[in-house]
Amino acid sequence: MSIDKFSKKRNAFLITLFRKYDKDGVQKLDKANVFEITKELHSLVNGLDEKSEEIDMTQLQFEQVFTLLDKDGSGFMDPKEMVDLLQAYETWLYEKQYKSAMEDLYSENQVDSIQGDNLTLIDKALKFNSGPKYELGMNIITILNIFTVFVRALQ
Repeated sequence: MSIDKFSKKRNAFLITLFRKYDKDGVQKLDKANVFEITKELHSLVNGLDEKSEEIDMTQLQFEQVFTLLDKDGSGFMDPKEMVDLLQAYETWLYEKQYKSAMEDLYSENQVDSIQGDNLTLIDKALKFNSGPKYELGMNIITILNIFTVFVRALQ
């Protein structure tokens, strides 16, 4: 039994999706059809029953996704590259969500949302600890600590 016990169902679904866009039966899809399949996958991930046109993927991002799956450089996708499309899409989605989380974490709006002269000591500490300057300071202190341990080990 394979590690991915759902691989047969997943592959059957991907092939069914491929055939939906392979209207002429040549088993090759151009970039436009691959983008339509990407929108189908995105809709599925977002819990929609039907394909949505709303996908926050730039043309450059799609070109990068397509380059990852078009290993032979033909400019077309064949059925065996469907799993590669799924993996490239998942990578794009992860990077997008990671970037969004980091922007939320380090945005000035979040740090500045706690403001005013009547801040308690706890509020001031939270504001200080939520900023990128604090992270940078902690990283520098950690590097200095490691350097100190290294110097002491040499003595």
